[in-house]
Amino acid sequence: MKIQYLGYNIAKSDKLTISSFESPKGLDSFDINVIDLNHIYVWRNDENDSYCINKSKDYILLTQMINNSIKSKIIYIFPQDYCFKYNVHNKTNDEYYRKKELRKVLNQEFKYILENTFSIKDFIFEYENNETILCTNCYSSAFYFNKNCIFNFEILNNAEYTGKITTITNGIKFYTTLNIKSEEELFDFLEHNKLLKEKSEVPEWLKQIKFYNDETIMHKMEENNKKINDIALDNENNQKILEKNLYYKKMLIATGDELVNIVFDVLQEILEIDLASFVDKKKEDFKFEYNNITFIGEIKGVNSNVNNKMISQTDDHLSDFLDDIENEKDYPECRKILIVNHQKNKPLEERLDIHNNQISKANRDDVLIIETKTLLLILDKFRKKELVKEDFFNMLREKKGILSI
Repeated sequence: MKIQYLGYNIAKSDKLTISSFESPKGLDSFDINVIDLNHIYVWRNDENDSYCINKSKDYILLTQMINNSIKSKIIYIFPQDYCFKYNVHNKTNDEYYRKKELRKVLNQEFKYILENTFSIKDFIFEYENNETILCTNCYSSAFYFNKNCIFNFEILNNAEYTGKITTITNGIKFYTTLNIKSEEELFDFLEHNKLLKEKSEVPEWLKQIKFYNDETIMHKMEENNKKINDIALDNENNQKILEKNLYYKKMLIATGDELVNIVFDVLQEILEIDLASFVDKKKEDFKFEYNNITFIGEIKGVNSNVNNKMISQTDDHLSDFLDDIENEKDYPECRKILIVNHQKNKPLEERLDIHNNQISKANRDDVLIIETKTLLLILDKFRKKELVKEDFFNMLREKKGILSI
């Protein structure tokens, strides 16, 4: 059983994990977490304020961890009738200008600190010295819980003779006013209140003995594990497919080299061409020959809509290309294409259509505008075998203006 202890009374232990209030370990890593407030060091404040204690920020963070804990049991050990000192004079000698006995401020400063630092608000303390028997040992306490204020709590320990309530619980949190200060006393408390779960260590030979339906169950578990592994592998493969699909969908948000690379992959897949030999000379973004036709063009990813400059730039690419081959005898048949991801910073449903002025200019200049959303749809249809590469080639060869399918 794993138990974390936070406090000042127990410094070393083989059975407990000792942590400081400043750096507690994750509470749900332990079955039980003990918050020990039963020490004079807790009840000090170097400032001149009797409604606060040192390390209050650490205690508040610890309280947040406790509130977020979902399975660990929490044990609070409350203080005895210490002298609460504040406004420090000489800390080394524990000298302070002011002091108050806790019994005199139970429902004033003490109650305020518990509520605002530790979020403990559900009960009222009363002062009275009592003794409680746990596992034949006697434990003193300076305070007890007022029975009229613990309706939602189970009473675990009562003082001998007087019956005053010294330990209560709501099933998850345990509160005690008993004067517990050592590891032995803490385990006395845990054992008496049945908080310790003793488990026998199972030797290996015992596991080898077959009983009742052990073999049947083990066989089922092996089959289930195989199914789990198969499902995990299938999910891993499916995840890779989804990631590849997402790569192509990025055409709708990408720009620059990322967009160019995706578009190249789409063109290569549908037309079964190789664009690896294309060299970007900072002129056209792509140029390839297919069925004796040279396709040349521009790839754009922009936040704005399509403008005339983009269309003219695409037209200029063809002019530059023809200038480069002016000494050749035969000019190839050419087609100009503008592949554009416009208004890339908006969802598709919020993007405006390309204006008729730009579509008219593209028609006049024999430029085909292909929006990336259209190219993605073409790839989708191609993979579903609703469209073949010849269909796509014919679109590139015959269409101008804007491509729609």
